[in-house]
Amino acid sequence: MNLCKRHEEWVLDPSGGCVACEIEGRALASVKFLGGLVEAQSRELSKKRELVEILSRSLADAARKKRGYTVNLLALEIIQITHCGESCAEYLFLSEANLSRADLSRANLSGAELSGAELYRADLSEANLSGAELYLANLSRADLSGANLSGAELYLANLSRANLSRADLSRANLSRAELSGAELYLANLSRADLSGANLSGANLSRADLSGANLSRADLSGANLSGAELSRADLSGANLSGANLRNS
Repeated sequence: MNLCKRHEEWVLDPSGGCVACEIEGRALASVKFLGGLVEAQSRELSKKRELVEILSRSLADAARKKRGYTVNLLALEIIQITHCGESCAEYLFLSEANLSRADLSRANLSGAELSGAELYRADLSEANLSGAELYLANLSRADLSGANLSGAELYLANLSRANLSRADLSRANLSRAELSGAELYLANLSRADLSGANLSGANLSRADLSGANLSRADLSGANLSGAELSRADLSGANLSGANLRNS
């Protein structure tokens, strides 16, 4: 019998290594195989991200220049063909794109650039818009019921008469946003910035506004019945005619 110098184990077969050598060899081969696979997938993902960026930029450019194109669900379906999923959503550049009346329900737009986009009456129900840039976007009368808008940038956005029932707007920036007549029943607005926002006539019944910044917000005629207002900042807010029953 020979002694394996690496592992100090006896080897019955002089031509081979010990059991530890065999296990080590197989493990090394597996690591090399998986490493190569991950590298290949990474290169492929990089190409897909580049494709998403180029395509979305050209679509947004076409919409801005009013060349007769409408960036709608079809355009997003083309992007989704790349199968990037969440890893590519942040590469969507659709600022100032015309998406009015588009069916984007359950679409993954997490981290997407949609500042200044036209989303009038768009269907964004249950869509993922977490961390999306929607500065100055027009979402008037849009359906955002059940949508995820956590951490989204909605500064100066127009959400008048939009349906935001059961939407997650936690930590979203809605400063100076237009939310008059909006439906926010059971919406999560915890720690959201609503300073200077217009919420006149909005339905906020049973909404979670804990820790929200509502300073200088216009809540005249708003329905806040059953709303959670613990730790909310209401300094300078207009609450004339608001329903605060059980809140």
